[in-house]
Amino acid sequence: MSDEHSNKQSYSLFEHILHEDTMFNERLNFFLIFESVIMGIVGVLYQKSTPSLPVIRTLIVLAIILTLIWGYVQARQKWILDCLVARSLKEMSDYRAVVEDSSLD
Repeated sequence: MSDEHSNKQSYSLFEHILHEDTMFNERLNFFLIFESVIMGIVGVLYQKSTPSLPVIRTLIVLAIILTLIWGYVQARQKWILDCLVARSLKEMSDYRAVVEDSSLD
């Protein structure tokens, strides 16, 4: 019974790691696309014959604020992911073996 409980815990921990890693990468991809769109809009607005500088400046400030917020969220998410990986390395011998084998390459 204890072995079955341990296997369920290990599976649950591994699923949590996969979920956090997926969330990290999805947020990263969304941010890159969003920032590219903002840069494109600023470029198009700047190329007009009479660019609206207040609108361009507002977009730039909003992009900087978004970047700072995104940086904080991603740093927090990375910290959570690192904590989960460290815990799984302690508790899951199979996972530890795979990580050690992959670091030898």
